[in-house]
Amino acid sequence: MRIAISPPTQALHLTPITGLQLCLAEYILTDNIYSDFYISTPTSEIIILDTMVHERKGEGQPISFDDLMEAHYKVSADVIVVPDDDHDPKATLARLKEWAPKFRDVDPEVRIMGVVPRAQDLDTWVLNLRDTYSLVDVIGLPMETEAMKGLNIDIGGGRLQLLAICDWILPRDKQIHLLGIRQDLAEIRIAAGFQRLLGADTARPVTLALQGVLWEDVEGSLRLPGKQPDFFDTPYNVIQEHKELICQNIQYLLEAAHSTS
Repeated sequence: MRIAISPPTQALHLTPITGLQLCLAEYILTDNIYSDFYISTPTSEIIILDTMVHERKGEGQPISFDDLMEAHYKVSADVIVVPDDDHDPKATLARLKEWAPKFRDVDPEVRIMGVVPRAQDLDTWVLNLRDTYSLVDVIGLPMETEAMKGLNIDIGGGRLQLLAICDWILPRDKQIHLLGIRQDLAEIRIAAGFQRLLGADTARPVTLALQGVLWEDVEGSLRLPGKQPDFFDTPYNVIQEHKELICQNIQYLLEAAHSTS
């Protein structure tokens, strides 16, 4: 399975070539070091252009279509993620219906990723999936699925069940992407066996390292905190202080992603 590591600007030099990269449009537009790294990414790498919709936690205005396109022009992304709305499934679908055709009009080669609008129960989620997949090329599955009624959350919080449903329902030309990776890697080890995955992305190797934690030591433990608000602005000296742990955590993740359970 391809893994995209999403690190702070000052840790980009530690990012391995994995076949997949994920960058944030807001930083592409405002941080030259960050944008230059992804502009110079080898053409063999698939670049996903995402936004900070989840980092904002509902605060402020989401990125505009024009700004997202400007970021796309800079990095020549292969896949663009249309921002979703955690609290308004109708708004998520409405934005997909509006933006997806506009992206394709401007760049017919770019692939569109959409997040299936959240639902309180599995039946409604499947209906949302059917409404979504005709608009996109890639279905994005976020980690936060535990509250959905009808899911078996014992492994991966239920996302593996959603992955299996997607694999069964989606037309063969559609792919699936895992947005975020859990601290417990059991989900990733199993998901690695699905052939239709574009991949998965995460900042967790870095967030754990910045807490002085080796991933291998805490994989089965209670979930530790994730990204802090200033994560992407972590200073160089702090990155250097935790460099060895970052590299070890990345390697541990990549080994898990290339095994199957």
